[in-house]
Amino acid sequence: TAVEAFMEAYHVSTTHSQFAKYQDTRGHSRVWGNHGQTGFWGNSLRGIPSPESGQQAKADPRPVILEALEAVQVQVDNFPMRDVHAARRILDETAENAPLPEVFQAMEGFIREAAEAEGVTWPEFTAEEVDRFGEFWNITPNVSLVPGTKSGIVMMRARPNGDDPDSCIFDVAAMHRYGPDKAPPYELTELDDWREMAREMPLILAQDFAQVEIVHRGMKSANLKYCRMNPEQEQQITNMHKVIEKYVFD
Repeated sequence: TAVEAFMEAYHVSTTHSQFAKYQDTRGHSRVWGNHGQTGFWGNSLRGIPSPESGQQAKADPRPVILEALEAVQVQVDNFPMRDVHAARRILDETAENAPLPEVFQAMEGFIREAAEAEGVTWPEFTAEEVDRFGEFWNITPNVSLVPGTKSGIVMMRARPNGDDPDSCIFDVAAMHRYGPDKAPPYELTELDDWREMAREMPLILAQDFAQVEIVHRGMKSANLKYCRMNPEQEQQITNMHKVIEKYVFD
């Protein structure tokens, strides 16, 4: 249940309702062998914001873009604050009536410049390649990857907690790319219960963990006979269970 929570995007509209105005929640799944990805394919190429946001009517979307970027950094922590500072250049160096793809391309360039000034580099990617990569990946059976900008990613891993089916050991690693001698000290926090630090951890994670508990309780309902998977948005979940059954029974 903990792993499946990161294999679809539609839960954003309720579990992370603060992001509904920024992000299209109508993502789709793709299967890659034993693994899979979720994405909003085509939207990043056309610069389409969330249909729930009403941002289409905004004369100047740049403040909203920056607001969303900063919210993701604070609430997910899957890229360094350096990228937010660099992205703020779009307010001064792009026109308020510039097409959204042009604004995003400029922002990407500013983020790259700031990273390179610190000694961080990465390969060039076309817009089509970035779009094809998608937003979230799962590595069967127990790893989830949530990329941020090119400078960072969050890795999550769920492991059995002995023989207890009602809990798990959940590892979260926020991995940011820094230049030589620029990385902050490595910090490891171990908790017996995530609630001990719910107010201090990234908000998105706390919301996800709370939702996992609710879903897990619901799955134990005497009225629940089976789960019907969404063929477009939950291919990853279906595939994961097929892979696990293959390993167990073949």
